[in-house]
Amino acid sequence: MNQPEFDNLIDEVLRLPDVQRTILRDRINETLDSSHDDLPDNDWKEAWLPELKKRILESDRNIPGIPAEQVFEKLFFERKV
Repeated sequence: MNQPEFDNLIDEVLRLPDVQRTILRDRINETLDSSHDDLPDNDWKEAWLPELKKRILESDRNIPGIPAEQVFEKLFFERKV
């Protein structure tokens, strides 16, 4: 899939109703490798719950997040150092 096709797919997904996006998210998550395999499901969820609540609150208040490009650049730089 080329980048324009991928961008169109993302746009379509973002227009789906919340329930359908949630189902899609869950199905995708099932296919990803988990870096948290050492934690039982409930422990993993509890570990992330405060961060998720914080991010949702910030989003509801229209507080801008850090752009993904900036995060990935930082991670890439830190791995090289």
